[in-house]
Amino acid sequence: MERRRFEEIEVMRIIGFLMVVDQHILGGYAQRVDASFADSMVLYFFHLLGRPAVPMFIAITGFTLFYTNYGKINIKEYYRKRLGTIVIPYLFWSFASIIIFKEWSMFKELIPILMTGLASYHLWYMAMSIRLYIWFPLVLAMASWVIKRKAVVQGLVFVLSCVGYWIILREIGPLTNGFAEFFFGAPTFLEKRFVGYSPIFYSLYLICGIVVCLKYDRFKAFVLKHSKTIIVTYIPLLIYMYYTQICNSLPEKFPRISYEHALYILYMLQTTVVVYIISLNISKKAVKQKSTILNLGALSYGAYLVHVIVLQYIAPAFRRWVPIESYLASGIIIFVITITLSYVVCYLIRLTPLSRYIIGVRSASR
Repeated sequence: MERRRFEEIEVMRIIGFLMVVDQHILGGYAQRVDASFADSMVLYFFHLLGRPAVPMFIAITGFTLFYTNYGKINIKEYYRKRLGTIVIPYLFWSFASIIIFKEWSMFKELIPILMTGLASYHLWYMAMSIRLYIWFPLVLAMASWVIKRKAVVQGLVFVLSCVGYWIILREIGPLTNGFAEFFFGAPTFLEKRFVGYSPIFYSLYLICGIVVCLKYDRFKAFVLKHSKTIIVTYIPLLIYMYYTQICNSLPEKFPRISYEHALYILYMLQTTVVVYIISLNISKKAVKQKSTILNLGALSYGAYLVHVIVLQYIAPAFRRWVPIESYLASGIIIFVITITLSYVVCYLIRLTPLSRYIIGVRSASR
């Protein structure tokens, strides 16, 4: 497989980071009881746009890991690299969060806290991802076996994966409790969280990332050819998912519905494809900004790690000192400030010799 640089994937990383911050700020404000009805309706929409961030990042992880390691994985080098660029930065910011926010009680259950990523509310994703990285060589071996089979077998495996994931998602509550009781007997809160954050519950997006990487040129051509159809069909799905979010806040005459899990999965996947279309257009048009895009994409992981600390300082100060009652207006401003400062912090860290072990990116001075 020819070595390529996918600028569109770097753009997706940037947009994915924006989606995460969107959830943590605008999504959080949407649920405030003192937010106005109009503000909350708009904020819920922004929150919905950000919800596919984790599935999208998992798909990107599957894409990049498969592209980098298929047919040429060196197990020792693979784990050494992840230790330096993923695990150590995660541990650094876990301890930083505990110390900065003075959550000293977490040291009493430090290992479970680190295994579940609960040193800060956003770090659960990193704890889950680390388990995904640990198991990926086995996933790669399984994928390699499937790739060598006939097309009908490959298609059957993919369909069964989709159906199996749909069943898992529908039964996620009983499955989480069942597995927790099986492994731990009388599971504690942290042990239940450990099971609930299993990569299995995000496995389909990893598989889709691998499939796209394997058939990338065909996938890209298909998406470009049918981009308008993809976006047009996405709109009713977006409206449906939005209604499932807000219906409980509407007057009683409006019916209450919960989303169908198959449509939820489709929304996550189609949003990822829509973001991909946007990213392709940005990377195509922003040729002169290519270096900036690549740098921002590289810093997105570090910005994700640091953004909650930035947010926890910025949001209360802003709400206290700036006389804006609207949660929508203040949320958007805090959103922009948090993103900007998170990238600035990571840019400054990258100028230090140990940036690789703090934000997962080599020092710019090198």
